[in-house]
Amino acid sequence: MERPTTSSSRPSTSKGRPKTANQNGPRPASRRSVARPSFDGTDQQITMRPVSRRIVPDNEVHVRAIPPEPRDLSSSIGRMPSKAPGTSLGRPKTGVRIPTASQANRPVTKQGLSNPVPQSRMGTGMRNRLIMDKTYFKGLLRNKINLVEAEVEALRIKLEKGERDSQQLFIFEQQAEQLAKEIENLQKELQDYNIVMDKMNTNSDFNDLTFDVNENHRINSELSEALEKSFKEFQEKESDVVELEKQLELAKKHIADKMDQLDPNIKSRFAELAGLVEHKKQLLSEAQTLSKVLDKRKADMETASANSPLKLQAMVLNERLTEIKNKRNKLLDEINSNESPEAQRERLTDQVKNSNEQIHSMEKQIEETKDAINIAREEIREFENNFNDIAISSSKKYQELKIREHQIDEFLEMYDKEKAEYERKIKILNDNGLEILEKMSQNINNGKSVEVGVSIKESEIRNLKDSDKARYLQDKHQEMQEMLLTSADRVYELHNDIEQIQAEIDEITQAEESYVEHNTDFEREVDEFEETLTHMRQKLQDLQLQVPDKEAELLQITKENAEYVTMLAGLPEYRKLKQLEDRTKLINEQKSQLKEEVGKLELDTTFEDIKAAAILKKRKVNELLMQLYN
Repeated sequence: MERPTTSSSRPSTSKGRPKTANQNGPRPASRRSVARPSFDGTDQQITMRPVSRRIVPDNEVHVRAIPPEPRDLSSSIGRMPSKAPGTSLGRPKTGVRIPTASQANRPVTKQGLSNPVPQSRMGTGMRNRLIMDKTYFKGLLRNKINLVEAEVEALRIKLEKGERDSQQLFIFEQQAEQLAKEIENLQKELQDYNIVMDKMNTNSDFNDLTFDVNENHRINSELSEALEKSFKEFQEKESDVVELEKQLELAKKHIADKMDQLDPNIKSRFAELAGLVEHKKQLLSEAQTLSKVLDKRKADMETASANSPLKLQAMVLNERLTEIKNKRNKLLDEINSNESPEAQRERLTDQVKNSNEQIHSMEKQIEETKDAINIAREEIREFENNFNDIAISSSKKYQELKIREHQIDEFLEMYDKEKAEYERKIKILNDNGLEILEKMSQNINNGKSVEVGVSIKESEIRNLKDSDKARYLQDKHQEMQEMLLTSADRVYELHNDIEQIQAEIDEITQAEESYVEHNTDFEREVDEFEETLTHMRQKLQDLQLQVPDKEAELLQITKENAEYVTMLAGLPEYRKLKQLEDRTKLINEQKSQLKEEVGKLELDTTFEDIKAAAILKKRKVNELLMQLYN
């Protein structure tokens, strides 16, 4: 609808002001609102009134405003009524005149129009004109309060539900623990039954089961003994603790006696320091408690912030903001540099050249690194081969030395035994020689007695008669014959004894000669062993002197190997190789498992075949025995 061009052709305005406001100059701004600048088509600034609270946008909450009490406020041209004439709906008074807008954006009044709502209230005349007083904001606050209360109620319902769920979860956890215990007991019983079935299927003897039962009883007895021992140790510890508490009480009593004997000033100072220490301890405990609480709150807040989508969104936005700021700074630097296009082209050309040089140098470094890795691999391979050779040779020498040492130890152990055996034999031979000498002395005495026994006295022959002389001589002759026979027997016995003694002397001489020879050989072997041992000790000292250098060299090579391995770990080819090795190991393990299973199956099959063959042979043997018996 077009606004009338003249004041005579449009209806009159409200009372207290002229028909044409432009004739009296611009209206003063309202005190109840802050004018917002606007521009019309002629770039002329226009001050607009705020939008009336009767018109609320669709996205706002509709709040019924409480109309204020009518007051008559004076303006610069007179008093303004509470309502516009001829209208059923009034608007709150502003207290001052509304400044007259330009003709293009001037609000249209209601007089003479068919529309029940003024265009200025609908936002067509002065663009979203809305008066927002405290009732409007009260309505907004009430709406927000209602929303917050509704959200709090929803959260309270969720909290109650969570508490109920936590209680139910605790009950379910208890039931799950009970069921887990039952499952564990049933698994144990099932294991026992499986063992019994396994024994039955493998045709195990009852003695094996008895042995297993006895073994389990033995293990249980050992465990019970260990438990008893632990309990006794616990009781001993408790008795020691009680004894220490008694000693502590005695020490406290002794300290209290000493404190009673102290100077009052020192005692008071000590009491003050003790109170200060207790106070500090209390403060420390409070601080520790507060620290624990704060740590818990910090952990909860970190967990909540980590799980919060707003936190994640804020982090993403912060990163984007940082990137945008960096781009802005770069653009500002480029703008402020005021470089000419030629200078920018030269700078970019230099930058591209530098980038190409850096890329070339990096590629060269990569090639050098690859060459170094290959060289390191070759060195590691050579070192492993050399190390294996050295280790094998060292292990062989070490084994030879250990065998030689074992032989020498056995020889030394046997030397004492052999020496004692030879000494025992020499002692026996000496005793035998003494016995022989005693026998010889006895035989010599017997020979002398025989010679004396066969002597004839001439005095007795002279005193005899001639007839008696013949008889006497005949008797003596017979006695001499008997003595000769006895002497001959005795001589034969002595010859035999002499031969036996000579044989024993020869044996003793041979034993002494063999002992001397053996002792000489033994001394020679001992000398050789001492020389060998000295040489081995010298060699061992040389090896011990070489050990630190070898260890340092080995440590250096190990470090280099670790560095090379670290460098290799960063290469994708090495990672692929490791993955292939892992897969190969897994395949080998699977193959070994399959081989074991196949071996078990073969063993089972072979056992059955052997069993069948044994039963068949047993039957044949029984048949043969029956045939033989029949």
